[in-house]
Amino acid sequence: MPEQQKPALRNPSSYLGGLERTNEFLGAVAKTGDRAPSLGRAAAVFGERMASEPSLSIEKQRDMFAVQLLARLPDFLRAQLASRQEEYDRSAPRLSKAEHDRNMSHVIGFNHTLHDMIDMFPELKVNDITRFIKTAALDMYGPKEAAFADQSTREALVGMQHEIGLKQILWQIEDVEDVIEADEAQERRGIDLIVHYRGTELAVDAKAAQKSADKAYDKWFNNHQAGRQGGYPIWTRINYEDFGGGFRITDERAKQLAPYIQAELEQLYVAQVVAV
Repeated sequence: MPEQQKPALRNPSSYLGGLERTNEFLGAVAKTGDRAPSLGRAAAVFGERMASEPSLSIEKQRDMFAVQLLARLPDFLRAQLASRQEEYDRSAPRLSKAEHDRNMSHVIGFNHTLHDMIDMFPELKVNDITRFIKTAALDMYGPKEAAFADQSTREALVGMQHEIGLKQILWQIEDVEDVIEADEAQERRGIDLIVHYRGTELAVDAKAAQKSADKAYDKWFNNHQAGRQGGYPIWTRINYEDFGGGFRITDERAKQLAPYIQAELEQLYVAQVVAV
């Protein structure tokens, strides 16, 4: 990639300072008195405007994704914090189904923006993105929220590493005809990818660790027995070092892991097609 096209993310203050001077921000903060979501609202407006512009330069595309992340950050953090409190604090009020669904939509939306940015700028590193998000959260909120934003974003990016890595491995398997990323409705059911394998569609869920895959298997099996679609958990077997701090593995590593993943696909194929 030429020097002028390197996908380094700017300091988020270069965006936040400009957003604070917009009518969108001033109008929102006047109504609510809450700076962070008002910045998110202004960023959402400008992110949509940038996305509608034709033939964006590389730098403008980078700026567009950065602004879109800032737009989604307040809702993403609220959703993640509510989920964490419900999971670990028994005294916290239980969330309704509508609240769960709304929070999941915020998380999925933030993750989709991250994924789109990584697709556009494959040389981005995990630390490039977490540094941007942590610095933005520090400016918008404070140190505690910045640390939580860093952790939550890093966890999301680890999941994306293994989803992207699994796609690379799947394309090394001869009987794989297509690999399609899940839509929001499918993601809500724990599906990362739809794999067209030996003439049938298999829904899979990429897992970074064998323990995570084993834990998720019972849920998948129960859904399968009840006729409900869910993502079959597949441990990618990709090591942290394989990514080199980024989001892709080498073709050689993908070829090495392909036989293990094909064995997993074959098990799912038998469970879904042959055993019917």
